[in-house]
Amino acid sequence: MVEKPPLFGLKEYEIRQKILSVTRRVYEIKDTAGNLLGYCKKERISMGPKFWFENLDGEEVGRITGKMFSALRRTYTIYDVTGQERGKIKRKLLKIFGSKYWLHDNEGNKLATVKGNIVRHNYKIISPDKKRIAEVGKAWISLTDSYGLTIETDEIDPLLILSFVIITDDQEHD
Repeated sequence: MVEKPPLFGLKEYEIRQKILSVTRRVYEIKDTAGNLLGYCKKERISMGPKFWFENLDGEEVGRITGKMFSALRRTYTIYDVTGQERGKIKRKLLKIFGSKYWLHDNEGNKLATVKGNIVRHNYKIISPDKKRIAEVGKAWISLTDSYGLTIETDEIDPLLILSFVIITDDQEHD
C-alpha cells in the first residue's frame, strides 16, 4: 500500500488562492499555523479542466481532470498519487437558484453534497444521511480568496474533500 502524502493527513486546512499567477490558477494549502503544505494548480489553457496537487518538492501527489463538454452536468475525476481513480465530483449545470454539487467514490456511491453559500465560502459538506463531513469558512480579513476547511470525519479521504472544495471554488469564482 502506498503511504498517504502529508498534504492529505490533516483535519484542518487554510486554502488561499494566489493572485499573481498568469499561466495557471494556484491554490496554496496550509495548516492552521500557516505552514505551507503544498499546492493545487490548474492549467488555464487546456482541453478540459486539469488540476494537480503538488507537495513542497514539486512532486505531483494527486490529480483532478474534468470533462470539457457535458449536456446536463460537469464531471471531474479525482486520482491519487498512484494514478488510481478515487472519486468523482459532479455539478448540475441547469439549476435556477444556486449550484448543486455531489461527491462520489470510485464505485459511484454518493458521499456528499454541499449545503450553504458556496460563493461566500460559508458552507457545509453533508453526507447522504445528513451528517456534517466538513465545513468551509471564509477568512474575515484577506486580500485574496482565503478560507478555512475543517474535516469532521475520518471516513472520507482528505484528498476527496480538498478536491471537492477546490472544484467548487474554481467553478463559482471563475
